[in-house]
Amino acid sequence: MSTENKTSAKIKLHINGKVPFVAYYVLKGKLELVNKKGQHKELQQGEAIGIKELWNHTPLEYDILITPETKVLNLDKSLLSRLKETLSKDMA
Repeated sequence: MSTENKTSAKIKLHINGKVPFVAYYVLKGKLELVNKKGQHKELQQGEAIGIKELWNHTPLEYDILITPETKVLNLDKSLLSRLKETLSKDMA
């Protein structure tokens, strides 16, 4: 499943310090990350965030904002498990 922001405003996808329900892979546009000190970082097309935290059930230390005209792929734990299994078979 994917999420797309078709508005002209940024929308918060994740709250700093919470365990994520999904990881995000940027298909188009960019995500804005803000840590608890207020420092900003951007993720561009082709980058992902939250995989390690989702897999290990640990908090993600960023607010994640989806910027206008951005589309992300939501990666849940079951999808990541299937991907890991497929890659493991391909590597054997």
